[in-house]
Amino acid sequence: MSQDSLLAYLITFFSILALVSFAFSPFFEIKSIEIQGLNVLDEDELDSLITPYENKNILLLDSRKLDRELKAGSGYIEGVKIKKDFPDKLVIIIDEREPVAMINNNGKYISFSSSGFIVEEGLLKKRVSVPEISGLGYSLKNNRISFSKILGEIVQALEKLSMERRSGITKISYDEEKNILTADTNAYQVYFGQPEELADKFKVLESVFRKIEEQDLNVEYVDLRILKKPVIKLK
Repeated sequence: MSQDSLLAYLITFFSILALVSFAFSPFFEIKSIEIQGLNVLDEDELDSLITPYENKNILLLDSRKLDRELKAGSGYIEGVKIKKDFPDKLVIIIDEREPVAMINNNGKYISFSSSGFIVEEGLLKKRVSVPEISGLGYSLKNNRISFSKILGEIVQALEKLSMERRSGITKISYDEEKNILTADTNAYQVYFGQPEELADKFKVLESVFRKIEEQDLNVEYVDLRILKKPVIKLK
């Protein structure tokens, strides 16, 4: 081997060695982790999942593994986007599922999204206030709830309401014998009548809620049985 070839070899070798040493140096250790997109969850709830990645080499971060762990850690997490802000910052963007309603399944309350994904189960007290739905059929399998026809229509109608409006409804009840649907708020009852045109009825209900709030009305009940002639009965 000529001296020129040997010199070129040594320069290449030591250059690669320097790059590898630099790549594994503390310069690329994760010193800051920023979480974005949280509306329901709290950062503290994700600490146990995030903390193990602190001071890890950002170049060697397994983003897919972190994605899987976050999704497995909470039913509220639907999507995760991980950005590496070199040299030492990690940005995690969370896409949360939004609960629309809950059911009482043999004494255990189950909150679920509009797609039927179970986001939380256990006690009545929830992170997000959603109406309890009773009197309608469903089935549970693999962390999901399958809806009967009427339940599915109610869920889709609830999805179109804002989270704030949904939280104003405490319970939605179906009487199968009479084939009528009613809802309760903290202050008054809502009569839907037969479970028909539910998307339109809930849309009208949102307008009614707004009117009651703006005019500070003292309401006894709201009657939506005749869609084009909603009634707000005052006390």
